Amino acid sequence: MKINKNLAELPEHGHYSACLERKKEIDKLSIKILIYTVITGIIMALMTAFGLPLSAVSFIPSLFGDAFNASYLICQWSEIILLAVIAGIGCGKYKFCQLMLFAVYFLIILGCFTGGVKMIDSISFVIGIIGVIITYPSISAFLDYRQLMNTEGFPYFSCLLAQADDNPVYKPQYINKYNRQPTDMKMPAPSEPVNSEMMKGSSSEKYTMPEIELTGISDK
Repeated sequence: MKINKNLAELPEHGHYSACLERKKEIDKLSIKILIYTVITGIIMALMTAFGLPLSAVSFIPSLFGDAFNASYLICQWSEIILLAVIAGIGCGKYKFCQLMLFAVYFLIILGCFTGGVKMIDSISFVIGIIGVIITYPSISAFLDYRQLMNTEGFPYFSCLLAQADDNPVYKPQYINKYNRQPTDMKMPAPSEPVNSEMMKGSSSEKYTMPEIELTGISDK
């Protein structure tokens, strides 16, 4: 299996940043392929409804009759829905589904050149060309994602979760200072109620200035 050195495991979870960034790129690519497949699926479904043939896609439906046959329509619409489902599954961990879509779009291009080039095939040709360009990065994405699945920290690549796994028993970083005092000198925590008599006694006491006796000073 081809190894991407940029995603190799490093001590102290040093590979988390690169792995997380690569995983985000693969996820964005999966969403992009799904959106394109759904949009092109709608276009191909409309073309099917108007009886317009689609290269490669219309090969199996054509075995059931002409373009206006009910079996033809059901078969081709089922194929289009299946492509969208495959793209949706590819958004998960089954990235080989995106390779299947790459092959389908490539076959659409080849189908445009078989049996003679027709004007209507230009739409299928454009769909195939754009589809190949969008799904081509899925080849490297498939290899990298398979490596990520076998890498420590997958799928979150979070240092906080890794530290929690390394220290399953919780140890507080700070100790309450009130609980560190001896029993007889324990200070009440702020949450403990304060004795009202103590507050009343402290407020009733008055501070008196001590009298200072001046001696040794005579009036001149």
